[in-house]
Amino acid sequence: EKTAETMLQQRFKDGDLFVWSDGIQAVSMLMKNRPITHTIAISHVFTPVELRGRGYATAAVHTLTRNLLTAGYHSVNLFTDVTNPTSNHLYQQIGYQPVTEMEKIIFQ
Repeated sequence: EKTAETMLQQRFKDGDLFVWSDGIQAVSMLMKNRPITHTIAISHVFTPVELRGRGYATAAVHTLTRNLLTAGYHSVNLFTDVTNPTSNHLYQQIGYQPVTEMEKIIFQ
């Protein structure tokens, strides 16, 4: 059984997990996934609470988005928490636009 750590190590080795550094330490991380012909998603954007508000995640998402478009993808998408105005505002500042809202439904 794979642990979260081994899965992250594999994603990093495969080139899907990106770590943003301030030159001294890792300050943010994100992943690319779900590639489909001409589109790909960015997910798992994370910055530790004590490092938030410094623009690390914004810079990381902006850079990865630009790199994916340069690599030939026609579109890059991401899912956000509609109740988080901070992240939604930052994503819109770098060019992302809301397209739709989704709901998670669990059938039991």
